[in-house]
Amino acid sequence: MTKRIGKAKAKSGPSKKAIPRSKGDSKQQRIIGLLQQSEGATIAQLCKVTNWQEHSVRGFLSGTIKKRLGLKLSSDRTEKGERRYRIAGT
Repeated sequence: MTKRIGKAKAKSGPSKKAIPRSKGDSKQQRIIGLLQQSEGATIAQLCKVTNWQEHSVRGFLSGTIKKRLGLKLSSDRTEKGERRYRIAGT
C-alpha cells in the first residue's frame, strides 16, 4: 500500500468561459417580465420558462421576489382553479 503525501493535484479540465448575456435574458428577468403582465403567470408557465421544478419556482417567488427584491406579489384563482401570480401595482 502506498501513501500519497502532500497536496493532491487539482484536476484541470477545459476552461469554461462565461457566455455573455443581455440583462433581460436572465431567468429572474424572464419571471419578472411574466409577473408584470396584467394577466400574471401560473406556476406551470414559470416552470416552462425557467425549466425549474414547481417547488423551486415557489421558493424563488418567496425568497427572491418578495424578500430580496421587496416586490409585492399577489395571487388569485381563475375560473379554472389555476392560481395566477402577479407583481402588485403593475
